[in-house]
Amino acid sequence: MSFFPLILLFSASPEKPSAEAIAFFEKKVRPVLVKACNNCHSADTNSRGGLRVDDRNGLITGGNSGPAIVPGHPEKSLLITALSHGDEKLKMPPKQKLSDEQISDLTKWVKDGAAWPEVRVAVPSKPDARYEKTRKEHWAWQPLSRPTVPTVKDTHWADSDVDRFVLAKLESKGLKP
Repeated sequence: MSFFPLILLFSASPEKPSAEAIAFFEKKVRPVLVKACNNCHSADTNSRGGLRVDDRNGLITGGNSGPAIVPGHPEKSLLITALSHGDEKLKMPPKQKLSDEQISDLTKWVKDGAAWPEVRVAVPSKPDARYEKTRKEHWAWQPLSRPTVPTVKDTHWADSDVDRFVLAKLESKGLKP
């Protein structure tokens, strides 16, 4: 369990999509993306070609070939071209073309703006006590300070202040460099 509460709330699309658009996505689009694309293009599979189809931003940003979708413009969307096998170099899935109905559904989805459900991440109701303790004690959260450079016995060995800190610790343990 992480010590750091993560507070995120963002919309996956600029405007809140209608309930009908989300239902269409969940019923017709997501299952196709999961079944036909996720094996190669998701966070779990190292997203081949740099493309992720498991989130809207991944599709809009695209991969090595550019944006996979242009919401509202299926004719400009590489995803639709690839799924339609309209480009000899860009055939996805590579072994078997999707059905005409699946391609039509994905085309409609892109044309209608590529609705995607809002992503919500749970926010803890109260801060984790371990986080507060860590924040007070861990060196990374302490204010910067300029510590006093220690005095060392072997002044010839130490060339810099860092060396003096290392040497002081060694000398305190009875060790020599």
